[in-house]
Amino acid sequence: NAQKGASIVAALAHRLAQSAEARVVVLGEVAPECPLPRSVTVVGGYTLADLPHLVARHGIGCWVIPSLWPETFSYVTQESLATGLPCLGFDLGGQGDALRRASNGRVVALRNDVRADAEAILAALRALPGWPLEQDTAVSKQARLGGFRWGRV
Repeated sequence: NAQKGASIVAALAHRLAQSAEARVVVLGEVAPECPLPRSVTVVGGYTLADLPHLVARHGIGCWVIPSLWPETFSYVTQESLATGLPCLGFDLGGQGDALRRASNGRVVALRNDVRADAEAILAALRALPGWPLEQDTAVSKQARLGGFRWGRV
């Protein structure tokens, strides 16, 4: 929905579809008023136990938490950080605090403009070591082989 950054996901997905630098996989749903390009995979609902399988199956190399609402605590941010993969999000509330504390967290300044925010996230993605990230990351290999271990954040 709007508070969780659906419009930013859509803008980022359209931008990445143009450049073909990376694929977008959405864990969860995206509001219907934010149409996505055909290249985006929308997984739908998931449980925490599903994450290792989803990382391996889709070759997920990093997480983007596009929430525009400053929550006091973000379970999704904590779950994403715990995978050990790079995790990007806006410097707001609990998610910003968690991202700043974690070695794999990256905060992005919120600009309050959908296109500018999507570009800021894309710039942060491009600044990640090894970008574009390999489709078959070490974490993906571990997950596929059943050796996935949650980190602590």
